[in-house]
Amino acid sequence: MSKNIVYDALFPIYQELSDLVGEENMLKIYGYWRGSQFSLPMRLYTPKKLRPILKASRASNKDLARLYGYSERWVRDNRR
Repeated sequence: MSKNIVYDALFPIYQELSDLVGEENMLKIYGYWRGSQFSLPMRLYTPKKLRPILKASRASNKDLARLYGYSERWVRDNRR
């Protein structure tokens, strides 16, 4: 830890960020988004941009569902 940062005095979320991405990156995140509230989508990929990738793939629906975090049914319906 840097001598400028008192880890034990940080809010828990900043302690977790520091543990996860390192102190330097935690400070970048703090500087960029401090005071903001945001939520992250459950899925990493947006459906609209994923559909053409699914249609072009030769992999099975099951494999694509696991890879992209969607259900097999959703993958099947969006490959048509």
